[in-house]
This record gives sequence, C-alpha cells and structure tokens, in this order.
Amino acid sequence: VLTYLSSFIVPGEKLIAKPIGGKGGHLIIVLTKNDSGELQLLRPEKKILDADNIEEIFKQKYLIQKFVNQHEDLNRISDSVNTIRFVTLLRKDNKVVPVGAYIRLGAQGAFIDNLSQGGMAVAVDLVSGKLGPVASDRYGTEFSRHPDSEVVFGGFPVPKWEQVVEIANKVQSALPFHKLLGMDIAITQDGPVIVEVNSIYD
Repeated sequence: VLTYLSSFIVPGEKLIAKPIGGKGGHLIIVLTKNDSGELQLLRPEKKILDADNIEEIFKQKYLIQKFVNQHEDLNRISDSVNTIRFVTLLRKDNKVVPVGAYIRLGAQGAFIDNLSQGGMAVAVDLVSGKLGPVASDRYGTEFSRHPDSEVVFGGFPVPKWEQVVEIANKVQSALPFHKLLGMDIAITQDGPVIVEVNSIYD
C-alpha cells in the first residue's frame, strides 16, 4: 500500500485521504513526502502517523484527492484550507435564494477547518463578501481575530466572492431535486472549487 500511494505524490505536494462515510473531519489523513522522499502520513494536527500501521489505518475505505492550494489571502488567516459553507434554497419558480454563508477556519496549525477539530466559523456578508466581526468555535467561545495569525475578522474581504456566489447558484440550479443545499467551497488562486455538497442540510 505504501509503495502504491507513494507513486502518486511528488515532493512538495500533498494528497488528502477522507474516510467514505466520515463526518466532521474525523480520521482524515494527509499524505506527503519529507525531504528524503519518504512517505509521511499526517493527522489534522500535523501529528506524524506510524507508517507501520498503514494496513490497519486503511482497512476502511478512503477517498483520496489532491490537496487544495487555497488563495494567498486566506492563507494569511490560517494554515488550513478554509471552506465557505454557502446555503441556497430553490424556489418553486426555480429562482435560487442565497440563505446565508460562513467561512470555517482551522486553528492551532491544523490543516482542516472543521469545528469538531478545533476550528471556528465567522459569518460572511452575502452582498459584500466581507467577514463579520466575530468568529465562534463549537463551544461558543468568541474571537475578534484569529488566535494564530492575529488577523482581524471584521471587514476582511473573501477573495473572488462574486465567483463564489456564481458557483453556488450554478450548483443549486443543476440539482433541482434538492431544494436546500449546504455547499462547502474552497477558493484557489484561480477561483472557487466545490469540495462537498450537503444535500440534507439542517
């Protein structure tokens, strides 16, 4: 398994392995190579896993994808890939209504942004694409700035916001059999990409 996985990775790049049926960022693994070209498996908090246990780790089925390299403006806030949860509603006349949006931000150096893994969330204004003044973690603790980078949230502009709105509308229109969607959208230098679509959202 190690040899097979290693063949897909070039030094300096990463793959992300997500358990099929997983939830909340649990059991996610990042695969990368160290300076010596050896395969490394990392947990969200960047803890290195023992490669000798690889067979045990991958007993369950995983989805393996390329790691998203996010927009440099969002890298200023946190090390994680910070996804926007964009919620849309499809009306009977097929008009898409944006319900709300927030961005999730990893903390303590984690490479994922899930609240269940220590992340936080802050509202995004649907018109301006700017962050609200306060983020909250899963326990309700509030932050006016990111605890790692010290970046102030209030008024911080989400890059390529108009494209984010456009892709959310496009996906909702393409899935008319689901009237309410919660999309997870990452933003790269080239624009937004869909990471996941939650079809039974709240």
